Amino acid sequence: MTNKSKRLWIGAVKGTPSAERPLAYELFWAIGWPTEATHGDRYTHAIGPFRTKAGATFMADRPGSPTITTVAAAERAARREVGLI
Repeated sequence: MTNKSKRLWIGAVKGTPSAERPLAYELFWAIGWPTEATHGDRYTHAIGPFRTKAGATFMADRPGSPTITTVAAAERAARREVGLI
């Protein structure tokens, strides 16, 4: 897929997770799909694309959540949290 629109993703920041530094996610924008060539120097993996910043933030703040396993689930949960559904 060669979609060239700017989309919101979350990326797992590179570095070995430990008790002192658990896996950290941060939001980033990418034109098209992030690849190892374009974002591999900063992130180990990326999740997305997200439709809203609220959905991306919701998932980034809850790494490893057993109930938030997809982008769509994060978007729904974020809407639920702010009372939109």
